[in-house]
Parts: sequence; structure tokens; C-alpha cells
Amino acid sequence: MRLKEITEKDLINKIKGEATLVRNNVRGLEKMNFQQREKIYEGVVKAGIELVKRQIENHGLNHSSIEDFKCNCDLKEIYSEKGVDVVVANVEYSIQINKKGFTSIKDSVDTGMVLIEI
Repeated sequence: MRLKEITEKDLINKIKGEATLVRNNVRGLEKMNFQQREKIYEGVVKAGIELVKRQIENHGLNHSSIEDFKCNCDLKEIYSEKGVDVVVANVEYSIQINKKGFTSIKDSVDTGMVLIEI
């Protein structure tokens, strides 16, 4: 399966940034139709945006202290059952938050399960 890059750009509290799906060649996707795969990709990327929002809030940062953010979403595996319209995706998120006026970059890697309705 060819790597398809999906990027969702978002403005979180006036902060520019993007979340990108960096890998999607996991077993189980080939059995799904195009629309189901797209819903999974979009769900994974939207969950990345939500994770960045939580990271920003947890660190007490705001739009005046952040230049931009980037979130890479690495889809590791999916779990689904026949006849069930929900998929559980195991995803590793790599988040980079660039602060204004600093050379330091806030990096973090989180692994999580995302529940996606297909």
C-alpha cells in the first residue's frame, strides 16, 4: 500500500500548526473500503490535534509564547471486528511545540488508542 500523507492544519488558540499521518501501511486496512480508511486516517489526525491542545494546556502555554506546532501521527495497528462499526487504532504521536524567542523545542512522544467510528 502506498503511503498516503494526510495533513490537517488547525489553529489552536491562534497558534498555527499541523498534524500529519506519517504511516498507514498496517494490516487490516487493505480489507476496508476507501471511505472506511479515510475515516480512520482523519480520526487519527484529529486525535493528534486534540493531543496537542492538551499538551499546550498542561504546560500552561498560550498563543503569545508559541510560534507553531507539528504533530506526526504514526499509525501502528488497528483492531476491528466484523459487523462492528468502530475501530480501535494504536497510534504513536510525536509532538513538537516551537516556542517564540527560544531555541529550545518542546518534544514529546505519546502512544494512545483512538476509538474511531467507521
